[in-house]
Amino acid sequence: MNATSTIQADTTTSTTEVTINMTKPTITKRKDAENAPIFLRKTYHMIDTCDPNIASWAEDGTTFVVKDPETFASKIIPQFFKHNNFSSFVRQLNFYG
Repeated sequence: MNATSTIQADTTTSTTEVTINMTKPTITKRKDAENAPIFLRKTYHMIDTCDPNIASWAEDGTTFVVKDPETFASKIIPQFFKHNNFSSFVRQLNFYG
């Protein structure tokens, strides 16, 4: 699973769009998904299982949108990683971009 990411913040709202090229795996891609870095696997699972009011996949299926960055950082990130820092999460996404 390859990933690229960019961050777009809309200053008129509290929505932060995180664009990451992470398509949902198909049966033929399952083997590749198992070999993906743990950060990408955790991020995929995190967005896939997240409350859609906090973060969800965009309509195109290749990006996700963080709608409530404060709740995402305080409640969601710590369930998957050893921190609750949104900036650190974004920095790690950019490592793959």
